[in-house]
Amino acid sequence: MKKLIPLLSVLGLLFFASCSKEDNGTPVPVPETPQQNAVVFHFGGTWNSPEGEYGKPGKEWLLKNYVKKVCVVSCQMNATSGGFTDPMSSADGNQMSGFFKQLGPPSMFLMADGGVLNLRGNTITQNMLKSIVDSMTTKITPRATVSATVTKTNLGSTWQLRVDAKVKFHVAIPGKTYLLGAYFVENDLYFPQQNDNGDNTDYHEMVMREKLCTALNGDLLASNPAKDLEVSKTITKGVNNSYNMPKCKIVLVIWEKTGTTINWPMNGLVLDIP
Repeated sequence: MKKLIPLLSVLGLLFFASCSKEDNGTPVPVPETPQQNAVVFHFGGTWNSPEGEYGKPGKEWLLKNYVKKVCVVSCQMNATSGGFTDPMSSADGNQMSGFFKQLGPPSMFLMADGGVLNLRGNTITQNMLKSIVDSMTTKITPRATVSATVTKTNLGSTWQLRVDAKVKFHVAIPGKTYLLGAYFVENDLYFPQQNDNGDNTDYHEMVMREKLCTALNGDLLASNPAKDLEVSKTITKGVNNSYNMPKCKIVLVIWEKTGTTINWPMNGLVLDIP
């Protein structure tokens, strides 16, 4: 976390995701991102008032002001007691909240190569988000970047999504293993939010519907990557045609692993679906 020490000292918060589909399957190219992006996992719940006051507005502000620099995956949570539920909760979103050991919203993990910050409740402010994302996306030289193409095929009851990704390691990284996660998210979902203080009242963005990768934190890319190593990875999965595909995106996340321990995301990329 050395690259974020100045930011962490200031903040005092050291803390350890039918388009007009062409049936010929022509991929839409996405150029490799030269910059370090911030990967944001947001945990919310429609039943939760602080989420409406702080969490959802914070997520919306990030998406409006840092659309090219943040890769957001929003996991909607059910309450651990009281029987409150969120209609957008999903099995994979619940699994992700378990990975991050979340007990309830609002919570937001902002991550980049070398650092993780967790904001909760009223600490999710525009000033705080700006300080963190600016530092993560301007002071860190990316050690790995990803580019990708996406195709989709109509199979009747499902859409088959295919992601052809290429990850480049810009430096040698001994002693680490890297995984590529892919998360299918949906925008403009209308569900009333308690105490909604956001600009887009009762509409929810970048909501995690399901993972496209096999494992929650992604599938193997490389161990001990050498400098300038490029790794190609194809991820294919069918998703239900009930999703509003023109409103859907795919978030790619490069995860770092030490031994058997998942550390944090290094970088990410948001993909449109053609």
